[in-house]
Amino acid sequence: MVLDGLDGRVARMTNTQSEFGAEYDSLSDMISFGMAPALVAFTWILQDIGKTGWVVAFLYVACAALRLARFNVQIGSVDKSGLLGCQALLPPR
Repeated sequence: MVLDGLDGRVARMTNTQSEFGAEYDSLSDMISFGMAPALVAFTWILQDIGKTGWVVAFLYVACAALRLARFNVQIGSVDKSGLLGCQALLPPR
């Protein structure tokens, strides 16, 4: 998680960010924070409950993909100085 948070900052600091880099980062986030936890949860406990386990694992992956898609749509129109996911909890400036 630390390296995932640093990669975008380093790219902006060195002026090496690109559209491809943003998409590639989203793909790696989907695998790291969507597919991998779902696979671990499925093989650890969800496979014992059959098709319901498949559905639960798929729903987790689908929700992770939708969350990343939401952030990708907002890439050009949101201030990156703060945490986007927590903006609703913070008072307006």
